[in-house]
Amino acid sequence: MVLDLQAAPTGPEDVRTGGSVPGTVKQASGGVARNVAASLATLCSEELRPLLISLVGCDAAGATLLRHWAELGLSSRGLLQSDTASTPTVSTIFDRGGEVAASIADCESLEIELTPAALQRHQADIAAAPLLVLDANLAVNTIEAASRMASEVGVPIWFEPVSVPKSRRATSVLRLLHYISPNAMELVAMANAVRQAAGSSELPWRLPDEGSTAAVIVHSLAPHLQAVLQAGAQAVMLTLGRFGAAVCRLDKASRSIVVAHMSALPAQVVNLSGAGDCLVAGAVAALLQGKTDAQALAHGMALAKCAVESEENVPRPIDLHTVQVAADHMLASLTKWHLPVPSL
Repeated sequence: MVLDLQAAPTGPEDVRTGGSVPGTVKQASGGVARNVAASLATLCSEELRPLLISLVGCDAAGATLLRHWAELGLSSRGLLQSDTASTPTVSTIFDRGGEVAASIADCESLEIELTPAALQRHQADIAAAPLLVLDANLAVNTIEAASRMASEVGVPIWFEPVSVPKSRRATSVLRLLHYISPNAMELVAMANAVRQAAGSSELPWRLPDEGSTAAVIVHSLAPHLQAVLQAGAQAVMLTLGRFGAAVCRLDKASRSIVVAHMSALPAQVVNLSGAGDCLVAGAVAALLQGKTDAQALAHGMALAKCAVESEENVPRPIDLHTVQVAADHMLASLTKWHLPVPSL
């Protein structure tokens, strides 16, 4: 769990280096895992209610997060309260367009305190789960331990990379992951980590210019998709911002990467802080209901749209009918591409 400190300008002037502008600063309950779990609590039936395994400190921030969690009616059984670590905190500054202008994450306590040994007490919970969602705020050895626990009993795993620097933390367990949900830059970082582990050179990539299309971007990412898929990840849920998102899988029969792309719907952007987390939650909830990968991603994209139009990290309330209608619109835009992989 993370206490989010979010600042945004309110006047005509945008944020700038070396000066201040009038704006608002607020606190919010956050963190990738917390946002995903809070969303799933609304989207899933009672028997599928999530268990969040995380940490807070014995401080004011931790007390606030625990109180908000209790107000959602969710179990705190998986929440460790540390006497020695402070509650993870992320400070984010948004620009006038709602995009993140700068962000600093003080989440080291999650890496230090949520160890493989701490996870052992939840081994039975992981074994009983229909799906395990892991985020990259954990230390590498904890990600590895959790992945092994789930894999050994056949529990599918969804890995959310969180950020470019942290996305590399799952390199050693890609073969155990069923779904990963990187954006383009996180995908490139993960692919280059695979190359580095194999003793190969990194492959550079840069964002295409403003006039690009989703097809151009996805085709430019083909070598990076190939790297992570051939390393063992079963499916890449690739997020592309205003260019939509895509499910990407290897198809050995056609010697290609099959890409199922869907366009994003127009949105009135309020903030982008919880959009990626809501995409994961929407997709996971749909998978647990037996939806296909494409249907699941469409539901995730629909919930992400609700999130960017909300003041909160997780929109409240979540209108399930609105989500379904938006998902149907996105599915109607589905286009498939085959990216050749001659080495298959």
